[in-house]
Amino acid sequence: MWFTHPLTLVEGYRKSFKIACDQMENDMQKASSKRLLGVAQTSLTGKAAEGALDLFSELIAEALTILSKSRNIPRAEHVAMFKSNSAGLGDSRLIRGVAFRRRVLMDNFPNKLFDAKVAVISGDLKIRKMSRDAEIQINSADQLDAFVDAERDRKREIADLLIASGAKIILCGGEIDRDILHLLADSEILVIGELDSSEVNNSADATGANILDSVMDIQPSDVGICGSLIWERREASDMVEDIIRIDNCTNPRVLTIEVGGSGDLGTDEIIRGIHDGLRATSAALEENSVLPGAGAIHARIAQAIRNASESEPGRGRLAMDAFSRALETIPATLVENSGGEPLDRILELRSATNSNSAFQGITIDGDVGEVIGVWHPFSVIEESLQSATETAISMLRIDQVISARGD
Repeated sequence: MWFTHPLTLVEGYRKSFKIACDQMENDMQKASSKRLLGVAQTSLTGKAAEGALDLFSELIAEALTILSKSRNIPRAEHVAMFKSNSAGLGDSRLIRGVAFRRRVLMDNFPNKLFDAKVAVISGDLKIRKMSRDAEIQINSADQLDAFVDAERDRKREIADLLIASGAKIILCGGEIDRDILHLLADSEILVIGELDSSEVNNSADATGANILDSVMDIQPSDVGICGSLIWERREASDMVEDIIRIDNCTNPRVLTIEVGGSGDLGTDEIIRGIHDGLRATSAALEENSVLPGAGAIHARIAQAIRNASESEPGRGRLAMDAFSRALETIPATLVENSGGEPLDRILELRSATNSNSAFQGITIDGDVGEVIGVWHPFSVIEESLQSATETAISMLRIDQVISARGD
């Protein structure tokens, strides 16, 4: 009976992976705008977001392209998601800023502002409470009036500082004092409070404002600017709900994709698919390299390993042949999913890969043809192959240890 030592197979797998890396380096393409769009489309295919594939892939590519102007490495976490709970998927759009739901505290606040300065405050917009309890003894009405006047003057000072900054929009992470709110409203300044930490950070990144811990520290350089802020009131089932959109920011470091639809579980699934598309496309953009999909790169690697095995003198070539056959399970699965005959198509793909310089893969109909518009980030293919190779090697090493012990 023929026997091949596990370590011989390990060596064959390592040689195969090295050949695979070399082939990927040779086939690597620059991540042009068209190919980035292809990466987004490839990632969205087969997910719930495929219902508006062209729209969402364009939004993903556009969002990351815009962010690349303000960030060295734009990532998926720099693109927020917002469910509009209205219209349809086709009405989804990109907001050059942020959107969130909060109650606008006064109806007479301006609901449309353009080219407005923005101040972002992380805490409360009110007089800070003392850290220790204290009692004040008041013996006359004059002393009470003086105490009330001092408190009113303090609130006026806070409002005056914000008014003097030139900000027409105040975004606050905490509570807002009612008197300060009215003073700012008299100056036609829109104030929105009780934002969570992510909304505060995203608003600052979108508008270019600095996040202030205290209003008393505000400087002209701390104020950002937005192209437009529009809020609209919609009746919800249990509360009055306002939708605030900050859009058309000049150099945003955060963008938002507003997803249309009913906002049910289906919309959540669509958002998860968009996140996958953003991660894949941002990886391709960061690496500036992509590889052809549709089984093309796997077929080319398999062919390169098969050719190299011909000159391998030992039994390591058995491992190399097995490695190449394993790679062909990717295009074979694509053929099977399309209702074709895997064996016939794989043999045809081998021939096409040998005789064509263009990337040959499995088309949407399950036939063999030139790959058009299907791309993967370089790291996705490389890391998947590395993980699979190391897993197989680990299993062979375990088998070797058990065999050596005689268990």
